[in-house]
Amino acid sequence: MDGSTSPAFDIDMIQRALELLVEPGTVVELRIPGTRHGTVSGYFNDLDAMRKCAVSMSGKAEGVYLTLNPAFSDLLARGSNKLVRYAKHATSDEQVLRLHWLLLDFDPIRPAGISSTDAEHEAALHRARECREWLRTQGWPAPVFADSGNGGHLAFRVDLENNNDSTETLKSGLLVLGLQFSDSVVQVDPNTYNAARIVKLWGTLAAKGDNLSERPHRLSRLLDVPAVLEPVSVESLVDLARHLPKAEPQAQARPSRSNGQGFDLDRWIADHNLDVDGPTDWQGGRRWILRVCPWNPNHRGSAYIVQLPNGAVAAGCLHKSCAHKDWHALRDLVEPGWRNHSAQYREGVWAETNLPFQTAEELAAEAPAKVTWIAEPWVASGSITELAGKIKSAGKTTWITHLVRKVLEGEPFQGEPTLKTPVVYLTEQPRTSFEVALKRAGLLGRPDLIVLFWHKVIGLPWHVIAHGAIEECKRRGARLLIVDTGPQFAQLSGDAENNSGDALKATQPLQEAAAAGIGVIVVRHERKSGGDVGDSGRGSSAFGGAVDIVLSIRRAEGNSRPTLRVIRALSRFSETPDELVIDLTPGGYVSLGQTKAVEAQEGEASILSAAPTEECDAVPLDDLVKATGVKRATGQRAVTTLCSKGQLARVGGGKRGNPYRYWAPRIDSAQTTPPNGQKESCEIETEVL
Repeated sequence: MDGSTSPAFDIDMIQRALELLVEPGTVVELRIPGTRHGTVSGYFNDLDAMRKCAVSMSGKAEGVYLTLNPAFSDLLARGSNKLVRYAKHATSDEQVLRLHWLLLDFDPIRPAGISSTDAEHEAALHRARECREWLRTQGWPAPVFADSGNGGHLAFRVDLENNNDSTETLKSGLLVLGLQFSDSVVQVDPNTYNAARIVKLWGTLAAKGDNLSERPHRLSRLLDVPAVLEPVSVESLVDLARHLPKAEPQAQARPSRSNGQGFDLDRWIADHNLDVDGPTDWQGGRRWILRVCPWNPNHRGSAYIVQLPNGAVAAGCLHKSCAHKDWHALRDLVEPGWRNHSAQYREGVWAETNLPFQTAEELAAEAPAKVTWIAEPWVASGSITELAGKIKSAGKTTWITHLVRKVLEGEPFQGEPTLKTPVVYLTEQPRTSFEVALKRAGLLGRPDLIVLFWHKVIGLPWHVIAHGAIEECKRRGARLLIVDTGPQFAQLSGDAENNSGDALKATQPLQEAAAAGIGVIVVRHERKSGGDVGDSGRGSSAFGGAVDIVLSIRRAEGNSRPTLRVIRALSRFSETPDELVIDLTPGGYVSLGQTKAVEAQEGEASILSAAPTEECDAVPLDDLVKATGVKRATGQRAVTTLCSKGQLARVGGGKRGNPYRYWAPRIDSAQTTPPNGQKESCEIETEVL
């Protein structure tokens, strides 16, 4: 079927294109290859004559082209302001006076000699728009944006000498742009750097192959021409060229220990869960595009890993702010410590590796005089604290937000000192519920609490999130980082949470934060079955083994007040207690002491409040225990203590039918003994039933 009925030319568009591209008084070549008369060519300094010749040839060959840059005026002698059939000579790079244009040609991938489909055509134009916008963010001026008839053109004004340095700069820049914007659908032509480059004259017909409805011939045309065409600065061109991947020292592929083959980059990418597109072929090697820049999550699709034809590996990001990021920087980020533990294997023998051994004497000399506590004795500078508790019932968030408030103020937390510092807080909670938690803790509206919500970073790799959090801590001067919860941000689900290898890998970025002197609290939900401290957290116990302090927070057992919590701990620091009961008061959490002591205090208070105040209403022990809900043993000890203090009185004979009964007499400050005259301790005796 016949394709489009596009006109063979647009004379006004041709005139506008010539005035745009050709400076008055300069000489350019008009070239029409592949005609029935071979290549037809002529040299022009008369734009009217050139326009007429272009109109006469449009649609009679695949395309009508002109040289972008001015040629030597002597070349007019090859055909002065006219076309010559079967032209034997074309403009060479050496015959160009100066470089005035850099052409970016976005061409759909398709078989040679045919026009593009509408979908291919639009894909190429869309890619050109994306590239134009990205270059704008890098400080480039606006280009001429044109439709080649099959794809897209961006023509940037430049002003460069025609020499090897200029050619190499433009060539490298095109390869860099191809790294980001070429794929299996659209290619950035890497060969438009040469001085004698020709471009389709906009306004003429693109007529490759037969004119079919699915692959029609189209007019090339100007789409957007800036009011002022500013040249791209030399600095911007050179800066783009600098991003061309190059092998770095010690980044060459080395034989592996197992099979003597090169560095297994595919496996390395998979092992570190990098979110990439690829690999695709690139300049004889392979290319991966990271969907999100590992150094700046605001950069999308600009970071890359390449393996060059010789096996060497390079990496980077095309944004200026990431100009110094490379393959080594990427490994430092996603594989901390690789420089120390990855010896290179050469010629079948492991190279010597300088492992950082130290004597105990050296350790002592380097050790700080004392631990720098951020919130003593729960989290220290340069250490990791894990907090586990039942989901939505243990009060993990409440405890942490109250701790954070005291740290921000530099006030004591649970009676112990804190170090005043800003705090960075990563939370899995939705914004609405987290704002409620912040409001309850008096934190809402604080400028020194920096929050990152999980829903805003869904899909980003954990190492990228963690690195961003560490950098934010450094930027804000924050010494405390909260990750609530660790497995959620590390994206551990299903079997991965129970796998020790995945657990240790998830902990590595937190260890990097600790190495930077930041105190870290990482939260985990407790497993349904509970367990001892260190084993109660959901998932692999390797989490606990990789941290410095393990805390478990639970509600107090028995019929205790709902504000009571019990913290149990395993710690590398002697200051951290094994167990502590805390109480949430209007002023925050306060420390009550060890469980048994608190249990006794709570039992005494419960028994005393339940005991009748008149002797005639005295009740047996079992009634007091039943009324208060305390354990019977706790109730017995409480009654004994209260009787010894004179706060309870006892009547009865302790026998069947006449058991001991207890009541709480009102004692004024002048009395030293109960009203019934008891002076002895009223120990609980076993009652005869």
